[in-house]
Amino acid sequence: MKRWTLSHIAVWVFTVAVLTLPAGNLFKVDAQVGQVPFRLERWIYSQHDGQLALKEIVYGNGTGSIGFIRSSRVKPDRYVVREIEQTDGLYATMIDELRIGFNVVKPLDHASWRLRAAESGCVEHPGETSEGVEMIEGVSTMKIVVGNPAAHRTTEWRAPALACTVLRRLVEATGPGGVTTPAMEYKIISLSLARQDSGLFGIPSDYVEVLPSNLYQRLAILSGLETPPESRAAFAKRFQELDDSYSKQPHIAR
Repeated sequence: MKRWTLSHIAVWVFTVAVLTLPAGNLFKVDAQVGQVPFRLERWIYSQHDGQLALKEIVYGNGTGSIGFIRSSRVKPDRYVVREIEQTDGLYATMIDELRIGFNVVKPLDHASWRLRAAESGCVEHPGETSEGVEMIEGVSTMKIVVGNPAAHRTTEWRAPALACTVLRRLVEATGPGGVTTPAMEYKIISLSLARQDSGLFGIPSDYVEVLPSNLYQRLAILSGLETPPESRAAFAKRFQELDDSYSKQPHIAR
């Protein structure tokens, strides 16, 4: 069994094959920003060793709400976590096979940030720069450079029509003499522009609400991770911080 580290929690706390679709379900990509429903599968590779690090399915309903289905970092072929971000402010993290999850209700001005970003060319934060438009899989994207180029250069290709979803990300480390070396890359496996099942954007009625610490510990078990004895105190402290923060935020009790 692999050892569990705090970096696994940092990854979890954030926050398929190409579908054959009938012509009536397809959408034009030149629609109003953020207004195209879609389903994207992307795989994340470590460029240090070329190994697959994570798989994600990202889907949108065409009105700004987004969902993510993420694999285990230890077992990348197994999808275990589902997250949703609704424009009404509901954010939730769930493990579907265990029928558990937790949620937070955020202010509406925060929940609609994706649509606002799409209207401004997907430049989301100060310090980001746009390097123009590029097409990926027939979708127009804005090439955005983020981060500190002196330490590393992160380039993201964000699609305004898909609520600024990242279709490609390339992280390059900067070494001596300014030489850059690829460190991580997102690669598209499939992208379809079609209506998504509305059930993907909500919390099923039979789900049980649990504290974040409970969900992440059960997620670790599903992922085959073991907590090393010397790290248990650090984990307990981090879990208590997560639970305390969660209890102070508005959420929907279940």
